Amino acid sequence: MAFEICSFDHTADKGIIVRAERLTEVFAGAAVGMFAGMYELAGVVPTLSRELSVSAADRESLLVVWLQELIFWFEVEDEVYLQADVHDVTETSLTATVRGRKLGPGIVQIGAAVKAVTYHGLSLSPVPDGWEAVLLFDV
Repeated sequence: MAFEICSFDHTADKGIIVRAERLTEVFAGAAVGMFAGMYELAGVVPTLSRELSVSAADRESLLVVWLQELIFWFEVEDEVYLQADVHDVTETSLTATVRGRKLGPGIVQIGAAVKAVTYHGLSLSPVPDGWEAVLLFDV
């Protein structure tokens, strides 16, 4: 899976731009990028996995719902995810397997925790070499 993640600051929020050849990789990169802005993930070995399915009215909303689902599990189960295998993405649904770890020793926080994914500045669009997503997170 190949994706490129760039982060940027925006007023009181945090943002990322994810570029990839395939749409599934953009969704995977958005998940990894969101957690990489909160925790140092290099060298962390996943010890758990979770199967997820989400749906929404359109592709942009699906990206938000996908990340909000991961924030839910992060907050409820203290899980951080460092890998995402997005199996299928349509206009309105997504299925994926995420792999990660429970928070604890060896998981170092490097940035503020993401509280929510915002619709402000949200974009998900085809670009000449694949797809690009721009996301802002409320921290």
